[in-house]
Amino acid sequence: MAPLLKQVASLAVRFGITPRDISEILRRDCVREAARLATLGNGRVNFSRVAVITGLSRVAARQLLTAAPQTANAAMATSQRAWRLISAWTHDSRFSNNRGEPRALHLRSAPGSFGELVRSYCGDVPVRAVLSELNRIGAIEISASQVRLKRDLPRKMRHDISSARKVLAAAGDILQQFGAPSTVTPPTHRTTTVTVRNDADIPVLLRQIDSTIEAALEAVKALGRHPVTRGRHRKSAKAQTIDVSALVTTRLRAAHE
Repeated sequence: MAPLLKQVASLAVRFGITPRDISEILRRDCVREAARLATLGNGRVNFSRVAVITGLSRVAARQLLTAAPQTANAAMATSQRAWRLISAWTHDSRFSNNRGEPRALHLRSAPGSFGELVRSYCGDVPVRAVLSELNRIGAIEISASQVRLKRDLPRKMRHDISSARKVLAAAGDILQQFGAPSTVTPPTHRTTTVTVRNDADIPVLLRQIDSTIEAALEAVKALGRHPVTRGRHRKSAKAQTIDVSALVTTRLRAAHE
């Protein structure tokens, strides 16, 4: 469990999710999973059993289960100071132009400066600390006296978040299968190693790996276009699907490791 939580922490830091956010997400999802197990035949949830499974009180469990997800998402979206500052930079008229684009801000302390932006949206956090964090996540460009928000940041953020969401969804399906009944086929795991002769080959090989996996998935998809068993078989009442996910991780290491 520790390696899994370590990766969750890495993603949280990357996307500006605070420990408090993670705690709330875990509490809510643990209650939902416990409620699924504690649902009675008539469809009602046995909150006493949910309390036993989660260690929460029945009142707390009921509140978490019935809370609107929009409330939790809205609270999470504004909790991390650096991302809150980025949002303000693009919406607050003191720091954006009349087209709603973030202006380049002076580093010196003055009205409409980066220092004022930090004081307005990051409280008592030092300007240098905020500047370092924005630089770490690749959000800004710094010149001699000005700092500007990168133009492609919103698009890059959407791409990164979309990619992370797909990976997490696939990983979630894998973990869920481990706890499934014995009638469910457990997930399979395959690994291989590609030897790299020089650094210049790395980006080329990564693209080739990506295209090879894409072609393999297309071949897998084609398996469902025609029956694969002979003889007469009764058709299912409704079509079913088999979700196949390929998680490709590329970790560079020395060949002797």
